[in-house]
Amino acid sequence: MCLETDATADLATTRRHWAKLLEAAGLPYQKLHGLRHTFCTLAPASGYTAQETAAACGHASIAQILKTYAPPRGPESAARLEAYLSGGQTTAG
Repeated sequence: MCLETDATADLATTRRHWAKLLEAAGLPYQKLHGLRHTFCTLAPASGYTAQETAAACGHASIAQILKTYAPPRGPESAARLEAYLSGGQTTAG
């Protein structure tokens, strides 16, 4: 996190500011990392591709995004995704 002075804030300072923002908004405390998970969950549903989501979250590949955040469309989709992620053969469905 960079401040207006372009100095890097330490983690304790970042957490303190985060807690103040949540309190000012009347929201319960939530770890800052939870915001990352929220983004990763909502991004594909709002039109981001898996590649865009992975890049925004700093993932080297889309596998983690697909496995963790992209909901399967049904049992067959889940099985195909599992086969793909484990190196097995897949078929279009």
